[in-house]
Amino acid sequence: MSTQSVKQLFLVALFATSAIFGSTPAFAYHDDDVDVIDEVTCESYKGRVAYCDIDTRGDVVLVEQISRAQCVEGHSWGVDRRGLWVNQGCRGNFASVVERPRRGRGGYRQNYPQQQQQQETVIRCESHDQRQAYCALPFQGRVRLVNQLSRAACTEGYSWGFDRRGVWVSQGCRADFSVY
Repeated sequence: MSTQSVKQLFLVALFATSAIFGSTPAFAYHDDDVDVIDEVTCESYKGRVAYCDIDTRGDVVLVEQISRAQCVEGHSWGVDRRGLWVNQGCRGNFASVVERPRRGRGGYRQNYPQQQQQQETVIRCESHDQRQAYCALPFQGRVRLVNQLSRAACTEGYSWGFDRRGVWVSQGCRADFSVY
């Protein structure tokens, strides 16, 4: 299961739980495939950048947006070597999550990355006239930007991303992406 799928699964389940039980405390949901290893509320006031301490060994996900300002990964929130950052008025509850190993015959098995099962492939995907475009993936795997071709910023979660249909780009982002 890809990191993006884990994030989506975690968020969908959390929002479904919130809808059923009303306003629940953030991080009340624990999926069978995901462990929450750390949680924090991080808030940007007056549009300023704020840093918050969170365990970054896992993937950091936005669990609940608590601001009117949009919280978009890579644009108004993200993680760098200093920790979790928010800006542009983004305020939210965040969690650091890790995927649990899957159980198979004979005990637990490793979740081997797709690159050990498939060759790495580079595809080009381009947004023209600020429109969103989808580019099919040659196989299911992880995706990373390897070469930005446009002057417009290519920011994951804002002007590019990927899902089951493939890589999507928007806002004039044009780039080469590695599928592995």
